[in-house]
Amino acid sequence: MRQEINILWLEDDLLSDAHSNRKELVEEILGDKGYEARIVELRTFGEAKIELDSIKRYDFFISDFNLDSSETGLNYLEEIRYKNGFKQFVILYSNNDYNTIKSDVINILQQKNLDIFSNFTFFSISDSLEEKHFEDAIDVILCRWDELNAIRGRFMCENAEIEHLLREKLEVTQENGSYRENFDR
Repeated sequence: MRQEINILWLEDDLLSDAHSNRKELVEEILGDKGYEARIVELRTFGEAKIELDSIKRYDFFISDFNLDSSETGLNYLEEIRYKNGFKQFVILYSNNDYNTIKSDVINILQQKNLDIFSNFTFFSISDSLEEKHFEDAIDVILCRWDELNAIRGRFMCENAEIEHLLREKLEVTQENGSYRENFDR
């Protein structure tokens, strides 16, 4: 059984062959690792802001850095961080060379005094290593995802152990109700 991964992708040129190829690449990378990508594609920053206000859960976000309007992928990243407490991984890509993107990121971070570097990566797709960049970023995402799931599993195990000990201590059986009912007595 494949685990689904929900991705919100912001790209101002959804009809381009380049975007189609990137989408297929991400689906293939995730598929090879046993995941099924569920991608919601949006064309404008406004659409993305509305979607971030929805109750849908997204596991990570992908965005073009240079959007068609005055907004950038960093504006999107900032919006993601402030909406619904999203701390999931964000991938930004650009046709600009890496140093230009890095400079833009540093300038915006200095201007706004933002702390948005956690779970965030950016790369240039102009260097013909696009597939490797996406694969590396997705590997990090999945590693962090697995770590989080391991922590959740550990928490559930410890919680079940505490529940078992409480049942024993309170001598809870099927006949005398739940341990919570007995605990309140």
